[in-house]
Amino acid sequence: MKFLYGVLAFHVMVISWFILFLGDLGFTSSSLLSTVFAIGTYFALQYLGDRKKLATNQLTRKDYQYIMKNIKEATEKKKRLNKALFSVRSVHALKEIGQLNRSVSRVLKVVKKEPARFYEADHFFFYQLDSVVQLTEKYTFLASHSLKDEESRKALHETEDLIRKLTFAVEKELASILSNDFEDLSAEREIAEHSIHLQGSVKPEKVKQHD
Repeated sequence: MKFLYGVLAFHVMVISWFILFLGDLGFTSSSLLSTVFAIGTYFALQYLGDRKKLATNQLTRKDYQYIMKNIKEATEKKKRLNKALFSVRSVHALKEIGQLNRSVSRVLKVVKKEPARFYEADHFFFYQLDSVVQLTEKYTFLASHSLKDEESRKALHETEDLIRKLTFAVEKELASILSNDFEDLSAEREIAEHSIHLQGSVKPEKVKQHD
C-alpha cells in the first residue's frame, strides 16, 4: 500500500506543479508547494488507510503498532530461516526445512493480512518461531561440518526429527487460526444446500386453461 500511496502522491505533485507554474507562481515556488502537497497527500492516505485497517480489525492504534512491531521482528527471523534453507545440502533435509519454511510463511501471511489474528497466533510468534529458527540454524551448522562419527549422525537425526515435529506444530497452529473461517464456510455451505433443497422441493403450479 505504501508504494501505491507514493505513486498517488507523485501524481499529485506533478499535477499541482503544472497548475501552480501555469498560474505564474514561478518555478521554485511551484516546486516547493507541489512537494508539500505530495508529502501531505502521502501521509493523509497513510493515515486514512491505517484508520480503515484499525476499524476493520477492531484494534486500537496502540495494539496495531504493537502487532506491527512483532510482525517486523518475525519477518527478520523468517529471513534467517530463508538463509538457513539455502545452506542445506541434503535433499531430504531440504524437503523438511522447505515445508517448515512454507508453513511459517503461511502463518505470517495470514496475520499480515488480518492483524487482529495476531492474538490467536501469539504462541507461534513468542515460542514456535524462535525454536524453528534456532533449530534450523543449528542443523545447518552441524550438517555443514560433514562429521561422520556416530554422535554427530545421531545429533543430526534427532534434529531432523524435531524439525518434523515443529512443522506439524506450526501447521496445527495455522489450522487453529483458520478454524473459525472453516466453521463459517461450513455454515454458509449448509445454508446454500438448504436453499437449493427448498427450491428443488417447490414445484411450479400448472396454469389452468380456460375454455
